[in-house]
Amino acid sequence: MSDKPKISVILTAHNYAKFLGQAIDSVLNQTCQEFELIIAEDGSTDHTDEVLEKYTKHPKVRVVRLKGVGLAAACNAAIRESRGQYIIRLDADDYFDENALLVESRILDSKPEVHLVYSDYFKVDYSGNIIEHYRLMKSNDEIKLLDRAPLGAGAMYRKQCYDEIGGYNEELKYQEDYDFWLRFINRFNVYNVRLPLMYYRRHEGTMSTNSEKRSMARRHVKHEFVREKVGADRKVIGLIRESVFLKKSGIPKIALADINGMPLINYSLNALMECEYMQDVYILTDDEEVEEIAVKYGAKSLGLHPKGLASPTVTRGEVVSYFVREMDKRGHSMPDIMATISINCPFIKSYHLTEAIDTMLIHDYDSVISVMEHYDFYWRPGPSGLVPFGYDRKIMKEDSDTLYLETGGIRIVKTKNLLGKDWLGNSIGFIELSQNESIEVVNNEFSIWLASQIMKEGYLDRVPKDKYLYEK
Repeated sequence: MSDKPKISVILTAHNYAKFLGQAIDSVLNQTCQEFELIIAEDGSTDHTDEVLEKYTKHPKVRVVRLKGVGLAAACNAAIRESRGQYIIRLDADDYFDENALLVESRILDSKPEVHLVYSDYFKVDYSGNIIEHYRLMKSNDEIKLLDRAPLGAGAMYRKQCYDEIGGYNEELKYQEDYDFWLRFINRFNVYNVRLPLMYYRRHEGTMSTNSEKRSMARRHVKHEFVREKVGADRKVIGLIRESVFLKKSGIPKIALADINGMPLINYSLNALMECEYMQDVYILTDDEEVEEIAVKYGAKSLGLHPKGLASPTVTRGEVVSYFVREMDKRGHSMPDIMATISINCPFIKSYHLTEAIDTMLIHDYDSVISVMEHYDFYWRPGPSGLVPFGYDRKIMKEDSDTLYLETGGIRIVKTKNLLGKDWLGNSIGFIELSQNESIEVVNNEFSIWLASQIMKEGYLDRVPKDKYLYEK
């Protein structure tokens, strides 16, 4: 083995013996042979050792034996043993295209201003059948908003940069790669090569399939990054708007509907008030009873808004702009950020609002909204009946093809946007909600009953907030 290989491939293995041989072979069969392969075997209990035995005498292979330390610690342990100037990771259930090392290392060789290279990838099933070719958005001068992190494996970066940011956070049990990405892009430049150079396997055992655990850990990572790197000295005011005047059907004062012993509006007020960023929370309504209930719960009010503001032709942006102008007229200190939330989404929690504000602060977005990724498709009338809309059977999927449905009622905006024509601004970020978190109470008795039953059973509160953030 060369004393100083150009590239150190770090392969982490824990109970993926079935796929491990294919992963190792995909490294050893690279067209670029200027590498060493360090396998971090992290206490597997399957027949991983039998697979590794076939490769232990290979001159390019070294095995680091660990005892169930977790992904982040396993990566760090293997990288400490590495001798290459470039690092690239591979998980035991994935595998490389034969030109992965050649293409990515040449970019780092030829572009000293680039510190990390990531590629597109093929998504494959358990048996290795290609499901889709996924093309990521290319990072360049036009695209600077880097909140959509690429896969942690398959990205090649300079070892010097790894050393400078301190490696992977070993306290995290999930989202180690996202944490690494945030700290990396805060200091260094990244580059996308638009070629599929990795095969990413999706199956039931894949860590990234557990969305609940991922979401909790990602919120924590964002908040810690803001606390340590960005700072949060912004004035934030929360606002709930509920108009009653023009409601002609259903329940006019749905804001006061009883949801498991508490008015519906109080759930949204509670989410805002418990968010650590909020200095004040206001109610904006045209109804005295709604205002009274909200103020008793702890909200502030500038008085009832004009009846005309309840018109369906008045946009949410115009309502918030009206509120900000009223604050200014009365000599109130202007907030830097306005956080608005719908009363119809009682399952939104304070940590959703915190994540949305953290997302704005990290990436300097003009606004952040809550969304849910759209996997299904709609139908629309065609010449011979219904035709699908928003659906394509093509195997190639662009990152920009992903569709999102706005849901959950969260909109976080910079106050300065409200002075312009577009209150959401030019750059709009998002946080993703689950289907459960996005449940809305619509204006009928059944919806109110259903929300009450969910609250009564505590279905959405069964997982402790911090349960999955750290290794225990």
